[in-house]
Amino acid sequence: MERGYRGYADSPAFTLKYPPSSDRAKRIRVVVSAKVAKKAVMRNLIKRRLRDIWRLIGSGPLPHIYVKKAALTMSFAQLKAELDRLIKKR
Repeated sequence: MERGYRGYADSPAFTLKYPPSSDRAKRIRVVVSAKVAKKAVMRNLIKRRLRDIWRLIGSGPLPHIYVKKAALTMSFAQLKAELDRLIKKR
């Protein structure tokens, strides 16, 4: 586990990392690098989808979500199922 994070969960679509409780973020942080999606339109679409999914199913500490290439081909329902699985896994 990396220094400074309380825990993490990993999947083919993304990685969730939970920062220390001293980090008082108001919303989740979604990171989609240019390596994952070249166009900003696609990066922003994934970010909006994940924030909306978190609003629907999320509770507890706010994670940092690092998106991988596999997430680009997933539908909203698939992203929701994958994120729900990772939240329960933690």
